[in-house]
Amino acid sequence: MGIGYVHPGKELILSSITGELQKIVDSYRALFPGCRVIVESGRYLLAMSGYYVSKVLYKKRIKDTIYLITDGGMNHCFIATVRGRLFDNNFIMSVIKHNGETSVEEEEVSIAGPLCTPDDQTGYKIRLPKAGPGDLICVHRVGAYGLSFSPTNFLGHEAPAEVLLCDNGYRVIRQRGKTSDLLINQVI
Repeated sequence: MGIGYVHPGKELILSSITGELQKIVDSYRALFPGCRVIVESGRYLLAMSGYYVSKVLYKKRIKDTIYLITDGGMNHCFIATVRGRLFDNNFIMSVIKHNGETSVEEEEVSIAGPLCTPDDQTGYKIRLPKAGPGDLICVHRVGAYGLSFSPTNFLGHEAPAEVLLCDNGYRVIRQRGKTSDLLINQVI
């Protein structure tokens, strides 16, 4: 089922295709009586429900590119890095200013995580409101493939916390990892 990862407003409206889906299901039932047809819509149901948030540690310029270096990247949200590389596009992202201000001035930036690999980029030449150290980068629509699809222990970095927003409040549903977690089940 399609998800508008990159372009807001282009979401698949499931009710608009149910009639056509029903025709396909009916034709299969005619060919294979007794067979059950299942539509797996997990990504469609969950993608919009998740956000990945990382903190800008510092900002640097290399040649003509401004980089925002964050405290997390592909080890926490692999789908944002691999999709950008494979399909040459970025997830929808926003900036949350640490001082509560809003910035209307934009700049083109690339967003890189803390890992020592060039693959650790959650955003490549994306236009965002100006951001700096302490600000948060929010990657939208990662509920289906966020942490579960990510190499969380890659290069010895801790796992991120997971927070559930519900009933006008929030609840931590997974504690932030600690360096000592990397040694659990290690035979010493």
